Amino acid sequence: MSEALALSGSYGRALSLCSKVFVDAAEIGTLIGICEAAISCGLVYDLGGHYSGGILVLREGLAAAVSLGDEPRRAKLSLLLARLLAYKHQFDEAALLLAATEIICTKFGLHELNDEALATRGLFCTERGDLAEAFAILYPLAQRLSNKVDSPLYARVSLGAASEGTLDQPEIVVGGPRQVTFVRVVIDLMLPAVGSGDDDALQWAINQIETAVYDKLFGLRPYYYLTFIYCVLQSSSTGFKNLASKYLKYAAEDGKISKNEYIKQEVQRLTPHVKALR
Repeated sequence: MSEALALSGSYGRALSLCSKVFVDAAEIGTLIGICEAAISCGLVYDLGGHYSGGILVLREGLAAAVSLGDEPRRAKLSLLLARLLAYKHQFDEAALLLAATEIICTKFGLHELNDEALATRGLFCTERGDLAEAFAILYPLAQRLSNKVDSPLYARVSLGAASEGTLDQPEIVVGGPRQVTFVRVVIDLMLPAVGSGDDDALQWAINQIETAVYDKLFGLRPYYYLTFIYCVLQSSSTGFKNLASKYLKYAAEDGKISKNEYIKQEVQRLTPHVKALR
C-alpha cells in the first residue's frame, strides 16, 4: 500500500505508513515480515531521497532474507539496497550486490527481477560516470519493456456498478510493477542519452514518459521534470531550454501536493541554474 501511495502522488502518507509498518514488523520479529516491510520501504525511501535511512532498513531486510534462505527476497532487497548505495557512491558494495542478484535471477529464472537488475546496473553505471555503458544497458532494456503489459498495483472498482453488472473495466489508479520498472528505466535513460549525444533516444524517452506519468504514475512525474532539467543543464542543445522553467514550476507544484521534501529541496537547488539559462 505504501508503494501505491507513493506512486500515486501521496508521498507524505506513503512515508508515514511504510515507516510504521517496518517498526511494527521489527517489533514482532518475524523474518518474512521484516523482509516484506523493508521491500515496501525501499521504493518510498528512494523517491524521498532518504538514502541513509533506507540503507539501514534494507540491510535489516536483507539480513532477514539471508537468515530465511529466501533467495528471491534476497535478490529483491539486494537490488533496492544497491540502488541506494549507488546514489551514495558506495560502488564496491553495490557491485557485489548486483553480481549476487544476477546469479540468483539466472539460477531461479527470475526474469522480471532480472530486468530490474539490468535497470539497477544501468543506474549504477550512470552514478559512476559511465554514461556510454549505462546507455548501452538502458536503451535496449527500455525498448523491450515498452512492449510489456501487466496488471495495475491498484485499481478502483465501483461496487454498485459491479453488483448491477454494468461495470466494463475497473479504473486503473496506479500502474503495475512492469510499468513502474519501465518508467524508471526510461527516466534513468535520459541522462545517458544526452551523454551519448543520441537525440533520437532522448526524444523517444520523453515521448514514452509523458504518456506514462501523466496517465497512472503521478508520483514519478516530478522525477521526470527534474531529470529533464538535469538533461538541459548537461546538454549543449538549446532545443529544450525554453521548457526548463516550466518544468521546474511543475516539479515544485507536484512536490508540494505530494508532501515530498526531497522534490522541494531539488527545486530550490536547481532554481538559480535554470534562471541562468534565460
